[in-house]
Amino acid sequence: MRRQQKEERRRVEQERRRLEEERRLLEEERRLLREEQRLFNENRKQQDPIQITETKECSKCLKDLNVKNFSNITYQCGHDVYICRKCIGEHIAHAVNKGSIKILCLENNCHEVLNESDVRKFSNNEIFERHIYDKFCIIGNSYF
Repeated sequence: MRRQQKEERRRVEQERRRLEEERRLLEEERRLLREEQRLFNENRKQQDPIQITETKECSKCLKDLNVKNFSNITYQCGHDVYICRKCIGEHIAHAVNKGSIKILCLENNCHEVLNESDVRKFSNNEIFERHIYDKFCIIGNSYF
C-alpha cells in the first residue's frame, strides 16, 4: 500500500510540474503576443495613411478624374455618367452662346432635355441668366 501511495504521489507531482510548465509557457506566449500587438500598433501609427481615391475617365476630355467630379446631368435620364462636370458646363455654355434654349444631355444616345435646375447646377450665374432670358424671349411671358 505504501508503494501505491508513493507511486500516486509521484504521478501527482509529475502532473503538478507538467501543469506548472504549461502555465509558464502560456504566460510567456501571452507576453509575446502582447509585445507583438504593441509593435504592430506602433508600426501602424507610424505609417502614412493610405488614401484610396476612385477615379474615372471623362469620355469627352479623356482625363482621369476623381469620381466626385462626375454628377448626373439630369434626373430624367437613367444612364451612368461618363462626362465630368467641367465638360458638361462647357457644353451648356456653348449651347447658350449659340442661342439654344433646348439643351440636350451630352451622354451618347440620350435625348433628354436639361431643365433649368440642371443648367444652374453646371453653369455659372451669367450663363444661367442668359439661358433663362433667351428662353423667356423666345417662348414669351407664358414661360413664367
